[in-house]
Amino acid sequence: MNKKISVIIPTYNRKRTLMACLRALNKQDFKKKDFEVLIIDDGGEGDASEAIKKVEKEVEYELRFFERKHEGRAAVRNFGVKKAQGEIVIFIGDDIVISPFFLSTHFDFHRKSKKKNVALVGYTTWHPQLRVDSFVHWLENGGPLLDFRGLRDGKKTDFWHFYTGNLSCKREIFLEEKFDLSLSSYGWEDIELGYRLTRKKNLEIYFSKKAIAYHWHQYNRSDFKNYARVIGSSAYSFQKKAPRLLVLPRGIKKIIFNFLALISPILKPLKKEWYWYALFKKYFLEGIRGKASDSLLKE
Repeated sequence: MNKKISVIIPTYNRKRTLMACLRALNKQDFKKKDFEVLIIDDGGEGDASEAIKKVEKEVEYELRFFERKHEGRAAVRNFGVKKAQGEIVIFIGDDIVISPFFLSTHFDFHRKSKKKNVALVGYTTWHPQLRVDSFVHWLENGGPLLDFRGLRDGKKTDFWHFYTGNLSCKREIFLEEKFDLSLSSYGWEDIELGYRLTRKKNLEIYFSKKAIAYHWHQYNRSDFKNYARVIGSSAYSFQKKAPRLLVLPRGIKKIIFNFLALISPILKPLKKEWYWYALFKKYFLEGIRGKASDSLLKE
């Protein structure tokens, strides 16, 4: 190992935001010689290589680029960890633009910690250039995206907040426990690994409000249906792997979810946030049922 930090970025057809991501890494207050950036193209259409060609002459840090066939983010992250040269691994997304003190905040946390089995989750919010309407605001505040409500700076959190869009850990931990390749869809592959690490390695997860990352991805209502269904489908797969966890709605909670799905059209004129919440539960349940049906057909 000859680097202090390896930043691993899976990418798939996001040239514009990837370029912004790489340029933000060049503005860090952390020494450029002490970190490397690994870009792993998950079978995209050539956007990543174009972005690299445009940016590589601008940046002062070591930039490494890998192209692979499309296998999903779990496989890409495992590959990145294997290739990494840093003692600490930081995962971010190709639509993440980090603040200038992002790397130093993550590094200082691990330097000061006396424990090996610790992880740091940073705070992620919308990029200032995005149009944050009431729907996008709801996604982050009560909706199905990253939820930081109730988290305290510098304090422990749980595996439900093991968000790999802004997360660091010692590389050796990720070599011992890898992302599950069967969870290839969006939504649960990071949470499942966090759950496994807390159980098997006694991993302690902390939250930092100072490790700020800006999410540059314009969500809209047309994406919402498919997104919620994928989340439901992935939740079903996660539940099968962790039967003791309460991942899927059961009992009275399941009844409430089904009731909300039924009355979602009625809620629309009353309160937008209620309507969006009910609509998410409707599509989420559809994703669960679709995955369950597929599993039965395969048995």
